[in-house]
Amino acid sequence: MSPEHFFSGKTAAALWRLPLPSSVPVLPLEVSGVAPRRAPRTPGVNASRMQVDPRRDLTRFAGLPVTRPAETWAQLATSLTTDELIIVADALVGRRVLASVEELHRAAHRLRRVGVSRLDAAMKEVRTGSESPRETETRLVLVRGGLPEPMLNWELRDADGSLNARLDMAFPHYRVCVEYDGRHHAEDPRQFARDADRWDALLSAGWVNVRVLAHHYNDPRRLILDRARAALLARGWQP
Repeated sequence: MSPEHFFSGKTAAALWRLPLPSSVPVLPLEVSGVAPRRAPRTPGVNASRMQVDPRRDLTRFAGLPVTRPAETWAQLATSLTTDELIIVADALVGRRVLASVEELHRAAHRLRRVGVSRLDAAMKEVRTGSESPRETETRLVLVRGGLPEPMLNWELRDADGSLNARLDMAFPHYRVCVEYDGRHHAEDPRQFARDADRWDALLSAGWVNVRVLAHHYNDPRRLILDRARAALLARGWQP
């Protein structure tokens, strides 16, 4: 690779450890050249040329030349669905803060990018605060089902200000929260013990905890949306 070559698209996303769906292959490697230079043609490489500004759009990650996170996300518009783009964007503006919402918007509208309408649709549902793809999926189920926007990773504190719990999705006015419990929560005894203590703390504080497990996504309307709706209605929420 010459100084004008860089990793792009799905390869850049994999380097940044973005949550690509398992159905999307990351091989062959995607290597691009700063237009008009084309990337090297060699087995195992999908070569292309791109109109990029090296100072604005490129950086190095682990010593490798790669597109910046926001530019990487925008390049995925031709490979991912709108919901998959939302999940990746939530990861970018979430706990790791690899990009800002403003940077994503600028990247989406740079030049005449292919897939800009899909990027725009995704941007409307991107929120800061999500910490996992399942949290994003759950939020989309709730909001698209007509429930109010939840507070993401909201901190429940005692009267003295000490942290009681961080809630994946919270409706503080109604004291209802929705929590996704991944398989690692049950497999790690220490994590399971922390979860049990947190459930007790929530109950003592008068909260209703709607727990979401992996198999609930087999029927998300009935097993996630309807349960959360029932909890909110019981606490006085009016649609």
